[in-house]
Amino acid sequence: MKFIRLHLSRLRNAEYFQLMTEFKDLFTIYNPAAMKVAKFFALFMTLFEKLDLCLIILQKSGYTELMHIADQKRDSLFSGLVDLVNAGLKHFSENVRAAAKRLKIVFDTYGNLAQKPNDEQTSGINNLIQDLTGKYAADIALIGATAWVEELKTSNEEYDALVKNRDTESAEKPEEKVRAVRLEVDTVYREITEVIEALAKLADTPADIARNKAFITQWNATLERYKNRIAQRDGVNTAKKDKKENPEIVTGEDTSE
Repeated sequence: MKFIRLHLSRLRNAEYFQLMTEFKDLFTIYNPAAMKVAKFFALFMTLFEKLDLCLIILQKSGYTELMHIADQKRDSLFSGLVDLVNAGLKHFSENVRAAAKRLKIVFDTYGNLAQKPNDEQTSGINNLIQDLTGKYAADIALIGATAWVEELKTSNEEYDALVKNRDTESAEKPEEKVRAVRLEVDTVYREITEVIEALAKLADTPADIARNKAFITQWNATLERYKNRIAQRDGVNTAKKDKKENPEIVTGEDTSE
């Protein structure tokens, strides 16, 4: 028997920690010494506690939540600007329509900045703002979006300031520490599962055969649950993306009450 292969990197921090908690708890039923993984499990527990501490530090990082809020705000403002430009294309005034057409070319050139990695989004919005407040300032005024541009500029500067303040203040860089510790936990977790798989093949007594089979079966049920969770999340994200690209698509979210 073999363990289900789960892409651990696809799990969010909270999900990952819960999975490893369940793995740890499984060894309260199956003695690590009896499973012949005591040495690996001792290291696993050390890293598990280290991960727990790193996650606590990450959760207490005030900048993490503030940056998330600031990023959502600038995403919304950027999308609102795009909507204003598209609305201008249908305006009753010929001058407004002409301005919107010129602006549409600018926005198409930059692409959807809201979907860019955060650092690229910051620099992209900076460059866009320079264009919109310079060469295209009159066009922005014509479609009534001057205040939107100023608000987007302010929001982008707020996000950039939060990033710089966080980097200055946080020498620990909790996100990087969590990522590094997760990789260490991954390694030990795989070592434990590989040893158990190998011993399951070599087991020659009824007790050893039964114990290894029961452990693998029980843990596979847990892995299957997390695998399904990832698949469901991927399905929802794909549906949302498809709906955004094809608004006529009706999803379960549209029909649920």
